[in-house]
This record gives sequence, structure tokens and C-alpha cells, in this order.
Amino acid sequence: MKEIVLIVTVGKSRDPVVVAHRDLNPMFTVFVASKKTSTQSGSEYVLHHDGEITSSVKGTYTPHGSQTAIITQLNLEPNQYKVALVEDPDNVTEVYKVIMDAYVAIQESHPHAEVVIEMTAGTKCMSAAATIVAYEESLRLSAVQGTRTDLVQVWGNSFRGNQSLRIAEHRRAIRIVQQRLQSRHYRDAKRRCEESLVDVDQTTSEVKQLKKLRDISAAFMHWDEFQHDQALTLLRRYGSEMSKLVTFLSNVEKNKNKFQNYYQGQPASEGHSIGIEIVADVYLNAIRRGEQGRYDDAIGRLYRALELQAQVLLLNYGNIRTNNVSLVDIESRVSPTVLQVLKKQGDQDKIKIALLDSYRLLADLIPAVKSVIADHMSELTGLLDIRNDSILAHGLTVITEEKYTKFLAFVTRFFRALDKALQRSRGIEDYPQLHTEVSLEV
Repeated sequence: MKEIVLIVTVGKSRDPVVVAHRDLNPMFTVFVASKKTSTQSGSEYVLHHDGEITSSVKGTYTPHGSQTAIITQLNLEPNQYKVALVEDPDNVTEVYKVIMDAYVAIQESHPHAEVVIEMTAGTKCMSAAATIVAYEESLRLSAVQGTRTDLVQVWGNSFRGNQSLRIAEHRRAIRIVQQRLQSRHYRDAKRRCEESLVDVDQTTSEVKQLKKLRDISAAFMHWDEFQHDQALTLLRRYGSEMSKLVTFLSNVEKNKNKFQNYYQGQPASEGHSIGIEIVADVYLNAIRRGEQGRYDDAIGRLYRALELQAQVLLLNYGNIRTNNVSLVDIESRVSPTVLQVLKKQGDQDKIKIALLDSYRLLADLIPAVKSVIADHMSELTGLLDIRNDSILAHGLTVITEEKYTKFLAFVTRFFRALDKALQRSRGIEDYPQLHTEVSLEV
């Protein structure tokens, strides 16, 4: 059994301190008491002296219970306790500092002991400070309960009990997790949920809410990191509440697998085109990075969305993979100008093409988007310098919010025009973004 060190607040009544001490039987005790002043003895008096406390303001105070000094009642030796004095027992800041300093010292002198804080005796500010330290340091909080004849003190049939701060801790954790979800820091939200759920011994509504927030934070974390299958497993637990996200993510996962198979050599079959959900997923991911102020990262993902849009269209409309383009196969389907541009990649038949050449090829393959690509090609070419100069691409320039906003506006406008030209029933902007607020209903 772990040995206990007790920090106990001391007031005018001796009984709560004695009851708690005898029940806990600590190896060492820190008594937090008020100093003697010009108007009253201070609660340090009850530690070493018998009898009543005197006050020049209210006269003699007669508490219930034993009038024998606490140290005498507990039969403590000098090496078994310490007295920590406070100047003003009604100053919660001062009392907090005294108790916290005592706790820090205990950690050094008794590193393997359990620290328990007893907060019954003393002023309200002393009890409040004791509770705050217990809450912040996740310590066991103790209080003596018993019969009351008035609102001054507990007296008769007294017993000590632990006071649970877990509900307060859990409610605070829930607020913090909700804030982290709003700022899209999903990994930290998940971690905070897990920390709050350690050693939970009862299932309160707050515990249920934290478990739900943990699952959704983990799901969004996995989704943010493109681990779609793991995210899908977690989100499916929450039925109709997450139905739109589940439907979207199911299609992302399905089309991602299809895309990967095609790029590994499987021929694209008629009637089994790749949906733009995988493009929308990267596009929305980029926007989340922009919301966090991670503009270099955001532009890198917007660039990937542009690339992926072209790759999907080339597969769907021409069974063409950008990493393995056959000049012989496309010669009859493209203009001599585009073919000449592509041949600059090398003398071999099979070539790899980059972003701009992908869209030049698309303009020839899909008449519906020819004018859209032509209208946007010059601006796209210019904006690519922003991405290429980024420290995450080929340069050392840090992307500003202004440059990111300009890049995002172009990509959104370009994708919207492609959606309209291709008469897509659902455009890139119609897919749901990850929630910034999660219902606490369980």
C-alpha cells in the first residue's frame, strides 16, 4: 500500500483535522495554518495549544469538540510534520502559493508517496486554494463530514471522505477538446480525451461524452492523415449524425482504391470511372491547413488537388496515366502543337507528364473543357511560381496568407468552371467539410 503525505488546512476547530489524520494515517503531514496577528491568535494556535482561540474583535471563540492541541492528540514527533503559515487566510492567491510550495517540496522529499489534500478546516479561501491545487495536480481531495448544528462547523459523528473532482475535470476537458476540434488540432483533441479517461471508475454523462469526442477526434485525425479506412470504422459508430461524412468518406475510399489499381496497371474499364471525391478530399484538406495558418502546407495540397483533378480526368476520358503516357497511342487524338510539346520530354515513346502538360492534353481530349482550360492556363502558369518558390517545393520562400488566399481562390474558380463544363451533378464545393462542432448528445 502506498504511503501517504497529508496537506491539511487548519481552522479554529481541531476535530476535522484530527479525524482526517487518524483515518489517513499519513507518514508526514503539512499543516497549513494562519499566523497570529494583533487581533487574533491565528489557527496555528490550535496546533500546539489547548483551549479556546481568543480574538480582540469577537472575544473568545468556543468550538465544538476537543480543546486539546492537535499535535498532542495525534502524538506527533517534530520529524513527522511541518507547519506552513499564511499571513492572510482570506487571500486565496497567497494560500494557493503556500499549498503549492508545500506540494512541490513533498515531491522532492517523498517522491513515491501519495499526496492527499484535506480541505475541511480553515477559511473558505483556504479550502478553495486546497481544492484548486488538488484539481490542477490531480491529487486526492479529502473532506470531513458529519452532523451540523449550525453553519459554522461540522460536529458530531464526523467521518472523512474523498471528494471527486473528476466531473469538473471532465467538463473542463470537454471544453478544451471542443476548442481543439474547432481549430482542427485533432491529434491533440484525441490525446486530451485519452488522458481524461485514464482510471475512470464510473460512467457519467461526461465520461460518455469524452468517449464520443475521443472517437470522433481520432476519426478526424485519421481522415486528416489520409488513413480513410480507420476513420470510416470510427465514424460508422455514430449513425445518422455522421451519415453525410460517412457517405463521402466511403466514396473517397472506394475511388482511391480504384485510382491506385489503375495506376498500378489495371485498365480503366468503361462505366467504372473514378469519382471526384478523391479530389474534393485533398481540396478540403488543403483548406483545413489554411485555416490553421499552415499556408505552405495548404498550397502544396492545393497543387496536389490540381494534379489529381487532371489525373482523374485523363483516366476517365482517355485511359491515360500521367506516369506512363504513350505518344504513339495519343498521336491521333491530340493536336500537333500539344504533341510537339509532349515530345520535348524525350525521344522515347513512354513519357511522364507534369501538371501543365496534363491540362494541355486534357484540352485536346475533352472538347467540353477546352475553353475552360484555355481561359485559366495563363493564370495557372503564373500561380505555379508561388508553389514552386515555397520551402516545401523547390524554393526557400515562406508562403503568406495573401498568396495562399489568391491560390485558393483560383483553384476554387477553376474547379467550379470544370464542374459546370462537365455537367457534374455534384461539384467540388458540394462535399462536406469535417465538423468544427460535435454534438454532445450520447
